Amino acid sequence: MEPLFFFLLYVNDLPSSVPYTLAGENSSITLFADNTCVITNDPALTKFERNLNKNFRIIKEWFNSNLLSLNFNKTFYMQFVTKNKISNNINIEYDNKMLIHSNFVKFLDTTVDNTLSWKQHIDTIIPKLNKACFIIRRLKLYLSNYALKMVYYAFFHSVMSYGLIFWGNSTNSKRIFKLQKQVIRIIMAAKNRDSCRGFFKQLKILPLCAQYIYSLVKFVANNRKQFLDNAELYTINTRNNHNLHLPLPHLAKFQKAVHYAGIMLYNHLPTSIKKQATETEVFKKNPKKVPNGKLILLCRRIH
Repeated sequence: MEPLFFFLLYVNDLPSSVPYTLAGENSSITLFADNTCVITNDPALTKFERNLNKNFRIIKEWFNSNLLSLNFNKTFYMQFVTKNKISNNINIEYDNKMLIHSNFVKFLDTTVDNTLSWKQHIDTIIPKLNKACFIIRRLKLYLSNYALKMVYYAFFHSVMSYGLIFWGNSTNSKRIFKLQKQVIRIIMAAKNRDSCRGFFKQLKILPLCAQYIYSLVKFVANNRKQFLDNAELYTINTRNNHNLHLPLPHLAKFQKAVHYAGIMLYNHLPTSIKKQATETEVFKKNPKKVPNGKLILLCRRIH
């Protein structure tokens, strides 16, 4: 633990040193433990490539000054594009070597692809969920449903819910929901064609869609200060004054992203629940009082 702590102190000034040099060029650095991510945003391809190369020249100078070296074999670059657009070939150089292009990268145990389809991430977690189903199937002979539910949360739910606010609105998430219904049937000793609706209620487990909405709304509530109210932007007093301001989307992908989908779902909550958004502990319980049917309806509206 101590070596990691000292390492974090040692590299802590890297993000603060780079933005000042690249002021106005839409570049930033994100650190988490020993993971470093450089983000550059520019619609002009030539300027985008120039800024990225400038980033890495500055990073190299910082590394040399601090007696560090870049692990080139674990360094990749990825260009985010829309689904029907092909990535452009750009050359990013570091220490006279060209960085390898990748269509997806793994960051904090989440696989992010260049079109934000989340297919690679879901492909990654499906074997883990299958393993959890196998474990619960074997334990069914020896444990009660109460104990199996604890195993479910430890082995299945923990994997399913990680990063759910990002990939839960993906069309590929249906594959995860099928596995969730499968494990619920295992716990309840049900047949493959039996409906799971009553089982979810009996076990008091949220279906994937409802869990996605609950996680997303809780995220908005916990970060309430990061969102604007309509009242802060408009002087006219309307019934939507206390709703969060919904930005104008330019892409369908943006509508499915955390910021837009979170605001839309939050605005559909009952007023009594939204008023308690600042009371985190109270708010955690109240969204669960919204019927599952309404949660699923909201999920369909943002798909």
